[in-house]
Amino acid sequence: MGLAVGRFHHHRIEVLGGFLVAYLNLDKVIKIIRSEDEPKPVLMKTFKISDVQADAILNMRLRNLRKLEEMEIRAEEKALKEERSKLKSLIGSTDQQWKTIAGQIKDIRNTFGPKTELGKRRTGFGEAPEHDEAAIEEAMAVREPITVVVSEKGWIRALRGHQTDLSGVAFKTDDALKFTFPAETTSKILAALPSWKFRPAMRGNEPVEVNAIIGFGIDTR
Repeated sequence: MGLAVGRFHHHRIEVLGGFLVAYLNLDKVIKIIRSEDEPKPVLMKTFKISDVQADAILNMRLRNLRKLEEMEIRAEEKALKEERSKLKSLIGSTDQQWKTIAGQIKDIRNTFGPKTELGKRRTGFGEAPEHDEAAIEEAMAVREPITVVVSEKGWIRALRGHQTDLSGVAFKTDDALKFTFPAETTSKILAALPSWKFRPAMRGNEPVEVNAIIGFGIDTR
């Protein structure tokens, strides 16, 4: 970071030096720009300026060249040189770096501390409340009507909507329709065999409602 900051200051100071040359020789600079097909090498040769300085002058519009103020240019150049000197000193001293960091932290505390206007608006951190993820998932599910179809061989499928005409439903060669019943996409349906033992369906400490039980070879009434 220190090298990047140093390069910025060096580049800006070099550019300001070019602006100062342009200000002190404004009429001649404008004449060269207007009359020369390739003004850049002419500017560099005439005023002994660098490639960066020539580009800075040429990238500035002519009307802006006339607005250049010598005092402003010199003031900015001086401020940048002073800042560059401070940064070089900071890079070379660990103690000074920590003092600077401490000062910055203090400034942040003074600006965003709990007693400041901005600090009073800070959001606190708390424990997130527990949620029933299954209930949230169920609530987000799309609730649509369906028809549950059960075959003689025990195959179960769902048809969209509440269907009354099932003549178009196909089964395997040795299978056929056993029964159907209307339900919804959020319905809970339990399929059971004679060997099964049943306990209430629970979610945590809460019983889960079962909308239908499909029994194969058992009485589900």
